[in-house]
Amino acid sequence: MEKENLYENYFLIENPFPIVPIPEEQPEIFGANQRALNHILWQLNKVVRTGRPIHMVLVGPYGSGKTHLLRYLASQINQNINGGLGAYVHHPGPDFISIYRRFVSSIGYDKLKSLARKVDERKLKETIVYHDFVTALANLNDDNKSLEAWRWLTANTLTLEERRHLRVATSIEHEEEALNAFSALLKFLRSSGFKLICILIDEFEEINSLVQLQKRRLYNALRHLIDLNASNFSLIIACTPHGWETIYEENAALVRRFSSNVIFLEPLGEDDAIKLIASYLERYRMHIKDLSGYNFNPLDIYPFTKDAIKEICLLSKGNVGEILKYCGIAIEMGLKEGCKILDAESVRNLIAKYYGKILEDSE
Repeated sequence: MEKENLYENYFLIENPFPIVPIPEEQPEIFGANQRALNHILWQLNKVVRTGRPIHMVLVGPYGSGKTHLLRYLASQINQNINGGLGAYVHHPGPDFISIYRRFVSSIGYDKLKSLARKVDERKLKETIVYHDFVTALANLNDDNKSLEAWRWLTANTLTLEERRHLRVATSIEHEEEALNAFSALLKFLRSSGFKLICILIDEFEEINSLVQLQKRRLYNALRHLIDLNASNFSLIIACTPHGWETIYEENAALVRRFSSNVIFLEPLGEDDAIKLIASYLERYRMHIKDLSGYNFNPLDIYPFTKDAIKEICLLSKGNVGEILKYCGIAIEMGLKEGCKILDAESVRNLIAKYYGKILEDSE
């Protein structure tokens, strides 16, 4: 016997809201600050038009939607900006080599191999001084050397025999080699027709957990990367407020490269929260026309009422992750308790019941 779908009571296929909000790899719904998104896209389009680099910092507390925004931006750059390439890096790692490796991995083997298909090794070596990089790139399309070439390009250590087979003298084992490879790759991408190459680094505050020497070397490498690539390049980093404050105090030289473009993610207001919640509900909505007989406005947020969303905004303090979590809890508990609609009072009581206590924010 087929199990009853309780979500049909709310005209939903399933609960649209994750109780543990984990950002999707390629988000279909934008749920962060729309003004921040518009500002960043405006700046990135300026890079496409002028070629001049623009670097930005996205600052917001945990759960404010930084990861979601970065991943959404990478998707938008790759799909909707002509000549754009966006690469999302989930974590800076312990050194500059890690950032380089994650950048190449984000581009992906298939895409880089496709771009390298037209490489004229001899001609490209006239413009890119790191000849081992060019050799490895050209060998991506050699079936006998493709795997070794990819391993070299992603900064994996090759044996002497493997390097000889690949016809390279070096491996990417130090910051200087990674910086040379990074700059060579950016130059190659520009020569391939990309007008915007955007690297989006998440959780940048984790750099503060490194020992002082590691931090200084990583800061210097990033500063050199920015200075060496003065066209068609954008670096966007996401950071917590405390993390950015620490970086600001410790490395003025790097901070100056970002200081004119620090974007703070503001808490979500009621109107933006309504749009966000409606978008999630629409994704899993079934038979919306069946709601036409309901004395309920607006229909696109059913089973929530506007005052319920206002209450959720108060409870969450406008934090995107918390808004989604509370909506997910309200849906589950509302069905369990047989609530036909979810108004402010029922949401407050359902969330309190879920946690087994009265939430202080609802008083």
